[in-house]
Amino acid sequence: MSVGLLGHVGLKEETTFGMKATPPDAYGEIKSESLSMNNGLIIPRYVGGIRSNKRIMLGALTVDGSINYDFTPEDIFPWLLKGMFGTVNTSSLGLGAYEHVFTVKEDSNLPSFTVEVDAEASAAVFLGSKISKMGLSINPYNGLLEGSFDLISQTMEAITATSPTYADIDPFLAYQMAITLNGVSNVDFESLSLNFTNEMEGVKTLNTQRYIGKVVAKKFDCSGSFTLEYDNDDIRKRLWGSSVATAPLKEMDPGSLVVEVTHYDDISTSAVKYYLKIEFFNIYFATAPANIKGADDRIMQDVAFNTKYSASDAAMVEVTLRNGVSTYV
Repeated sequence: MSVGLLGHVGLKEETTFGMKATPPDAYGEIKSESLSMNNGLIIPRYVGGIRSNKRIMLGALTVDGSINYDFTPEDIFPWLLKGMFGTVNTSSLGLGAYEHVFTVKEDSNLPSFTVEVDAEASAAVFLGSKISKMGLSINPYNGLLEGSFDLISQTMEAITATSPTYADIDPFLAYQMAITLNGVSNVDFESLSLNFTNEMEGVKTLNTQRYIGKVVAKKFDCSGSFTLEYDNDDIRKRLWGSSVATAPLKEMDPGSLVVEVTHYDDISTSAVKYYLKIEFFNIYFATAPANIKGADDRIMQDVAFNTKYSASDAAMVEVTLRNGVSTYV
């Protein structure tokens, strides 16, 4: 018998893609995981005198899945951010506090990890694991900054489980969040969802192996949606093209979005709080309906947006994290 509460997930960055890196540098108090292997069975249809399957052979091996996780300032979250974006620059804030800035690596080769999953009855590592997608969602009612990370891995193997350790820090919470939209601070979002993708491709070649030889990052993209009460027509005007538009235009001025989450705990002996900031430099509204859904319902505006690279900021999005870890190299 085994139960999820007694399992664990940890990871360590690999120096070479697919080369096992152990023991984990960090563990995470996850909610769930779905990493699994598919044998890609080859079942040919032959004219051979019977209706039943006559042959079954092993095909191309694929490994993928996701990790669902409440974002915390330390443990595996910063490593997963590095895997998603590719580049991290760290500076000291003094007295044991550090600031890490994650930006998109303009390269097709992103960091890979060995991911350990202990399901209590047995443990395995997933080798050559890269982050293909990251999702984030929050609303005032669930209270937690919830996220998911989709992974593509090269292969897996059995191991003896290691002993996990965790940072004693609570996850980021809804009431710690502040939103700045188009330069206006403290905008009252009632929900927020963000999606990031690396458009990963696992590449198989004729090299005597069943598994992928590499994972290539193609287009990076991020989009999102939010809901707020409809009490003015600013977003509708911007959807039309500008803050002064009275009808749809032929061009659109970009907006901006900054999400800041300031934890209630100090880092080490410093006066610096654990902190997360996600900044989008250019956002473009795709839809923003504000419909009357019922006589007794508040009129809400459901906004969907996409993001664009900013040449002046040399980035499409930038994530800043403050914690007590000195490096993610």
